[in-house]
Amino acid sequence: MTSDKVLNDQEKLILDCIERNPFISQQDLAEHCGLARPTVATYIAQLTRKGFLLGRAYVLARSERIVCIGGAAIDRKYRLAGPMIGGTSNPASGSSTFGGVARNVSENLARLGTNTNLVSVVGDDEDGQMLVEYLRNAGVDVSGVQTQHGAATAEYVAVLQEDNDLAVGIVNAEIFETVSVDTLRACWPTIVSANWVFADCNLPTEVLAWLSGQRADNRFRLAIGTVSAHKAQKLRGLLDGIDLLFTTDRDAAVLKSELKLVSRGNRKRGRDQEPDERNSRAVVCFHGPGSLTVTTSESTHRLAVPVGVVADVTGAADALVAGTLSCLLLGDSLTEACRFGIGMAALTATTHSNVHPLLTRSYVEDLMPH
Repeated sequence: MTSDKVLNDQEKLILDCIERNPFISQQDLAEHCGLARPTVATYIAQLTRKGFLLGRAYVLARSERIVCIGGAAIDRKYRLAGPMIGGTSNPASGSSTFGGVARNVSENLARLGTNTNLVSVVGDDEDGQMLVEYLRNAGVDVSGVQTQHGAATAEYVAVLQEDNDLAVGIVNAEIFETVSVDTLRACWPTIVSANWVFADCNLPTEVLAWLSGQRADNRFRLAIGTVSAHKAQKLRGLLDGIDLLFTTDRDAAVLKSELKLVSRGNRKRGRDQEPDERNSRAVVCFHGPGSLTVTTSESTHRLAVPVGVVADVTGAADALVAGTLSCLLLGDSLTEACRFGIGMAALTATTHSNVHPLLTRSYVEDLMPH
């Protein structure tokens, strides 16, 4: 658990006692710690609020877990048979699959063996039911997925060029506007007790702002995915509350000035203060299936891996997010985690699926250059 910067000395002492004896009474805790019983009760309430305890029975938060919050959708992909001609019909072949950034990330994580929860919303239609059931069978905890009555499950339509690059993407994501701060509060014990929380910019601005505001006083670290240049604008003024930003060249251009300010602030803190992992910001900028740049307060690294024949770029960036976060959860450095993540992105781009159907951690490791 990352507790040094979140808990005070008394909270650490109480948590240590509970870890050694989850059945200890408040009176025994008070006597052991040299505190009054009402004071112990107050600290226990704070440990629960910060996500280190779940409920009244001293249930310790499950370690090594990631919560994904955001988009879950049906993806429909159409591959053009020739160059796109505007103003007329274009022959194409099509297919449908499950998509949405947070949904894709959660499935990738589950296939890597990571304990994963998804918080999202679907419509009360067949698409929504199938999407939730599919994720449940894949090993994702979907208890945080709500059904919005009278609404349609989000839909994303991708038109791919002959070379399989994206020509245009169209999304109907009105349902995500129904996600509110109350939606997150309803499953807050699940969110606050995670090691990492990943949220995508399909969420309303006020939800992203509230979530970034909660990060400083709680145990989880926060990663955000920009999704698109248009949706990246929601993050203006919020970057200081984000630990790790996943973006692309085009999306980052929208936040260019703020990204420079955050980087400059990190360097200033690095000179004046002891290094504080929780107060360091990092940006992972995805250039394509085989290349990315990792920028921290101290350095910038460009990473690349060999890429096979690209079949479909859809889902590659989401695979990068999942691969990176899964390795950070295991204790890898950000650069090493991103090496694995970019390998997953390259692998995903060789298939027509949003998530590689054969994905396992060992499968990716065997394909990575040594």
